Amino acid sequence: MGTERRVPGNEQRAGAGRSPGRGDGRLSSARLTISFLLLGTLLSGCGGEASVERRSALLVTLDTTRADALGFTRSNMAALTPVLDALAAEASVFEHAFTVAPVTLPSHASILTGLYPVRHGIRDNGAGRLPSSAETLAERARDAGYQTAAFVAALVLDPGFGLDQGFDVYDAPLDRGTTAQTTHFAERSADRVVAAALAWLAARDRSRPFFLWVHLFDPHAPYEPPARFFTGNKNQERYRAELTFADAELGRLFAHLRDEGLWEDTVLAVVADHGESFGENGEKSHGTYLYQPTLRVPLVIRFPGPPAPARRTDVASVVDLAPTLAAAMGLGRLDVGERIDGRDLATPGAPDRGVYFESYGPYLNYGWSTMAGWLDADGKYVHSAAPEFFRWRDDPKETTNLAADVGADALERYRAGIEGVAARAPLATDRDEAAIDDALVAHLRDLGYATVGADAQALPHPLAPSSRPSPVDRKDVYADLIQGLALSNAGRCEAAIPLFLAAARQEPRNVFAYENLANCLLATKRPLEAIPYLTSLVHEGPARPSHIYNLSASLWATGARDEALRVLRQGVEADPGN
Repeated sequence: MGTERRVPGNEQRAGAGRSPGRGDGRLSSARLTISFLLLGTLLSGCGGEASVERRSALLVTLDTTRADALGFTRSNMAALTPVLDALAAEASVFEHAFTVAPVTLPSHASILTGLYPVRHGIRDNGAGRLPSSAETLAERARDAGYQTAAFVAALVLDPGFGLDQGFDVYDAPLDRGTTAQTTHFAERSADRVVAAALAWLAARDRSRPFFLWVHLFDPHAPYEPPARFFTGNKNQERYRAELTFADAELGRLFAHLRDEGLWEDTVLAVVADHGESFGENGEKSHGTYLYQPTLRVPLVIRFPGPPAPARRTDVASVVDLAPTLAAAMGLGRLDVGERIDGRDLATPGAPDRGVYFESYGPYLNYGWSTMAGWLDADGKYVHSAAPEFFRWRDDPKETTNLAADVGADALERYRAGIEGVAARAPLATDRDEAAIDDALVAHLRDLGYATVGADAQALPHPLAPSSRPSPVDRKDVYADLIQGLALSNAGRCEAAIPLFLAAARQEPRNVFAYENLANCLLATKRPLEAIPYLTSLVHEGPARPSHIYNLSASLWATGARDEALRVLRQGVEADPGN
């Protein structure tokens, strides 16, 4: 099941209810040329009436996909992703492309707006909503007469987070409860997402161009590929099987474009929101650290016209997708001045270009320092309470931290890059408008996402001094927390409790440890032991309805009924609508 969100007044524009014949698809709407009034600086140096060739575009985002996990990036894996390999053979492949954050929501917000997280305001999954002051690529396309549709696979991209701006149709998972008692987002498999996208393409208005976004979540843990793609029991084997499945489904989508005569003239981009780590540099999964397995992403763009394959070695970022697609679609230049942070990748990149990235999850979840970085052709600097610097071209596995060796002057250039991004004006945000739907917040919080609803305005500057420990110095704690999470998700709370308890005793600011420890204690019917941790969460924050309810229930179960009622009353007074 999915849920469609249509923009009022655009129902007819979406082409719903049409039953076009096969021949209509040959009238390549992607090459439709229309006249429009150029406003402001849509096209630098131009104004008045102009005839612009408009092309349709397909944006595919692959969740949790490493840059080295696809066949065209590694010769020994060529059989795993034949569809994407064939696309890469006739497209521009950006070998050094990087995400802005190792988590899904902030990265996708950057893909659609061309802004870094520090500017669009979404710093972690669930931590904020894209404000209406943002101009997404979909809004630009819709205002130019395009049909716009998005088909996303996971709850993390629920329309409640604001990424539906500009889409006539925003189709997302409807069931928010399919993965209860785990921290896994509700999701739809690639075949279901592609089927929905194909149905929309078949029913669209063929007289107008389209912008279609398809998001596939399959490579994200837990790795559960269909049986026919299953190749082994190891995590990496199951992960690769998920990618093979997603690749096969993209083959159906690409075949439809060819059958409809749209392939040659449709702008097509495939990018990952972030990668995945399998223990490199002490990290399993993603979301905390900023090493290459989660920071570097595959990026392929097929521009319209005859195939012009190219291997690009200049530095690129996911913020480049919006301006690149806008220019290729005929929507004008977006990378003008400081309006956005990305650039049009159709033009050669400057050799000294640097890109920004960050990870605020450690600060929000674990009570550690923030992490922010700057990368250029010469090196990669990661700022935290324990700075790191790597010559990533010479040391791709990042085994040698050179921060203490290169000198303060060398690092200052990288800090200046971070400061330059942070100094740009952020999007205007109305606090009431930025609020996330209560039901969505409650569901994600109950799945264990401590940052849901966090106030992005209160977060520290990327270069702010911090008395908190660096995530770099807490890799042993991180490993225990990730192992504990895996055990609790598998229903093995007794085994997870010692791991969460050790972290909670070391770090009183570690919301993740406190919350998961309390949940496991309650799951094993030990409410008396859970009370101190729930009390800390309620009184020291971030207090939320599940903490208040669980504390009250624990007090009631242990006979402290007056105190249980007092806690509930305080919760109702703070949130009368709950």
